[in-house]
Amino acid sequence: LPIYLQGNVKAFLWDGWEAHGSLDYLSSFLFRQSFTQSFNEAIFAETHSTAYLTRKWSSYDFTVAVSRLQNFQDTAPGNYVIIRKTPEFNFDSADHPLIQGVPLWFSLESSFGLLDRSQPLFQSRQFTPRADAEPQITTALTFAGFHLIPSFTLHDTYYGESLDSSGRVNGLDLVRNAREVNVDLVIPSIERVFNHKTFMGDKLKHVIETRVHYRNISGVDNYSSVVRFDALDLLSDDSEAQFSIINRLYAKRGDRVDEIMTWELSQSRYFDPTFGGAIIPGQRNEVLATLDLRSEERRVGKECRSRW
Repeated sequence: LPIYLQGNVKAFLWDGWEAHGSLDYLSSFLFRQSFTQSFNEAIFAETHSTAYLTRKWSSYDFTVAVSRLQNFQDTAPGNYVIIRKTPEFNFDSADHPLIQGVPLWFSLESSFGLLDRSQPLFQSRQFTPRADAEPQITTALTFAGFHLIPSFTLHDTYYGESLDSSGRVNGLDLVRNAREVNVDLVIPSIERVFNHKTFMGDKLKHVIETRVHYRNISGVDNYSSVVRFDALDLLSDDSEAQFSIINRLYAKRGDRVDEIMTWELSQSRYFDPTFGGAIIPGQRNEVLATLDLRSEERRVGKECRSRW
């Protein structure tokens, strides 16, 4: 008997704690394709179920979560990938000053979880430990309207098991140490104000921003030995530059300013075509850079609103 369940719950608890939950369970992909009335739902082969408890204070954020992801490969019974996190703890810190009065900021992303991945012909340990810490140091330099924002990140990850040369789980511990350097250059923006009242507002402002971003990741020399649970495990060596032109349209109505449209045109140039050996010809390859090939908001604030 096919089963399809969906649901959401949210609760505000004591002392700033929040509880969230979403259920999305499907026992048969063929059942969804046969009876759904939505084309998007018929071709979407993933289901996500998550429950988490979270609390935010100051610049910190702590979350404990359990989750289940199921990806159907086709309509054949049993041909799917299941990834579980039971549970995963996350502790993050947003940018905050490292030294008072000095343009130096510290941030942190960290996690510890017990994970499991199962699929046809592959099964990880049921509770595979993974611990990750990513401290980051950022600074900012400003001159004549130009903004230069360099940052340095350490990626330290421990896995309780790894893969051998044939792609089978061997149970040996694995430690990954990588270094990441990012440099953002923001060129002074060009803007024009239209003092004509329209249905969008009393005034309009068109802003054109030009940005250059460079990223270098090194030290990932064991990419093929990492068990893939999520995007964290797709980190690879990388050297790339991204060039972006961003058009923003702001509308002002009274004292209120809203950004009503954003359009970004960007191009990325990769200087290491194999991503440190992570790309293997003749097979499907996934690296973190393929997920990051999209429009991104950098750390530079949108100061043009405050000028009005």
